[in-house]
Amino acid sequence: VQSCVLMFTDIVGFTPYSESHHVTELGTAVNLYFSELISSIRTYEGTLLTFLGDGLFALWGAPLPVDSSCDKAYKAALGIIDSNKTNFKTRIGLHFGEVLVGNFGSVECIQYTAMGDQVNLASRLEGLNKSFATSLLMSSDFVERLTDDTSLVYLGRTRVKGRNQLVGLYTYTSQPVVNELWIKAVRLFEVNKIQEAQDIFEELLDAESDPIKSWCRIYLEQIDLKIWEKQPCLVFTHK
Repeated sequence: VQSCVLMFTDIVGFTPYSESHHVTELGTAVNLYFSELISSIRTYEGTLLTFLGDGLFALWGAPLPVDSSCDKAYKAALGIIDSNKTNFKTRIGLHFGEVLVGNFGSVECIQYTAMGDQVNLASRLEGLNKSFATSLLMSSDFVERLTDDTSLVYLGRTRVKGRNQLVGLYTYTSQPVVNELWIKAVRLFEVNKIQEAQDIFEELLDAESDPIKSWCRIYLEQIDLKIWEKQPCLVFTHK
């Protein structure tokens, strides 16, 4: 059992792209795309574990320890997002947690990989990018180990599918300053001051530009439907 950084990636709009391109052209594009991802991961000492269709699973911290693993994984993620050498956009999930790492399989086929609840959570984070229209989602367990969090935005807490424990979500922003009212509204929501939070979300909806406007819509929709459970948090029914 080791504490590792876990990264999952996925291509945005891969299904329609594959439907509209010849299989040979698709293969060439995917190979170039993965070359870019692997280069960024290995530049920052990450280990590629496996390809998952149009995505991949990588980690930092095994089989060898990596100093400042969260910082390096974060830099690798930004390198992937900023890459303009392919036509694909990438969604990324980053999480830090304890996993079982080793060779798994059978006598006929064996693979070095990681498994456990934390792996599942990292995969869920990648999928939640669809809900927030983001490219990168990070757990609070990951972010609290970063030495530089000035480019991060707190999105709130969510209960991901298959887990009862709430997960704090962060994303990356290229904006130098994030509206403090946004953070205030999210915190009010989390302490069950729903009406006060709703008032600020509605104010931001009129005054702010994307992506904050789109995030406000998520909260306002969930407030309207009252779909949170025992405590205020974002609840999504899909991955």
